[in-house]
Amino acid sequence: MELHVVAASKRMIVRLILICWLLCASVAMSVSSGDCITGSCSCGSVQFRVDEVTTKSLAVDCHCPQCRKYHFSGFASYVVGSQNSVTIEGETVATFQDLCGEVGGVDRLFCKQCYSKVATRVHDDQRMFVSTGSLDDPSLPRAL
Repeated sequence: MELHVVAASKRMIVRLILICWLLCASVAMSVSSGDCITGSCSCGSVQFRVDEVTTKSLAVDCHCPQCRKYHFSGFASYVVGSQNSVTIEGETVATFQDLCGEVGGVDRLFCKQCYSKVATRVHDDQRMFVSTGSLDDPSLPRAL
């Protein structure tokens, strides 16, 4: 009985590794260097576009306490772009200043109509972190 459970556990681990590998491969295949990514808040009042996406800097997860609390999750997943390559439009965009344990001072951008979290702009450098949950393309996983 014990050997059967161990064998089943090993099969499950192999399946999980395969699924993770396939998800990573699908991200790499669905976004090419130079492509753009678009998204919006839940109500559609705020839209964004990330130009000049590269597969090397496509996604990042932040596990700092501030990002976890802001996103009500174990981690926050972002698409990373330079502030010059990210365009955010809409009359309902609002910001507040916050901290991120990984990068320091940030501006959190959200929709003041539906309160969707849209992006995080870093004060000390030119990076902009766009929340992956707001991406329009359904072929990209929600958490990259």
